[in-house]
Amino acid sequence: MEPLVTGSPSSSPSPSVTDAGAPLIVRGHVVRCLLSQRAPVDARDDTGGTPLHVAAHHSNILAVRLLLQAGASATVCNLSNQPPTSPAPVIQVLLNLAAQKEQQGNVTPEHARRERLVTM
Repeated sequence: MEPLVTGSPSSSPSPSVTDAGAPLIVRGHVVRCLLSQRAPVDARDDTGGTPLHVAAHHSNILAVRLLLQAGASATVCNLSNQPPTSPAPVIQVLLNLAAQKEQQGNVTPEHARRERLVTM
């Protein structure tokens, strides 16, 4: 199976929290389609980044929300030992909350997906 991530978070982030400027792979409709086909949400690219790394870096709130709801880990690090981060404060808050729940063991990514605890 092809990796879910094709972009790298090292490119310049888009100031928008929509799909505009985001790589095709993290646009909302593409993420929905890939998730509906059971694509692995924590697939890795050549930098060790996941779709959540790319979506967060490009400040795509829709893709971040969809990936977190599908069980993507907010604590997984890339090869540079960096977790997903975003220049957009609202997305960073979402990532921090999801990571905190994961680290406390209160909510597993699978449980969050089933219970839809990661919502906007």
